[in-house]
Amino acid sequence: MKDDNAPICAYHLRPNSTIVLIATNDPRIPGPTQNTEQSVVASIRSELNSIRNALLPDLESFLQHPTHDLEHRRLAELLLQALLRLDAIVPEPTWDDARKERKDAVREVQTMLDRLDDAWATSQT
Repeated sequence: MKDDNAPICAYHLRPNSTIVLIATNDPRIPGPTQNTEQSVVASIRSELNSIRNALLPDLESFLQHPTHDLEHRRLAELLLQALLRLDAIVPEPTWDDARKERKDAVREVQTMLDRLDDAWATSQT
């Protein structure tokens, strides 16, 4: 299929049509990437830096005045999504540095989430 933006109907496919995929060695088409420990560590650090830059200022502001339920839920949801993204990064069992980096990142994000929930709980009493 030469046009990625064309709808399927443009190719006149009918029910029970067969689509055949043919591999190519075209250097313009990227193949699967080979993960290395360094690339996994870089992914973990990038995710953590993104969390710090995007959420930490809002979290600190919320901790000063934890009065808005919508903000509490927004931050909690974003932190949980960050934990899920970190959880999706799976280093090889022998990559000790990457495993440690991921564990530390998860611990930091979980600490942010705990601080958020503690501040909210305290404000509700």
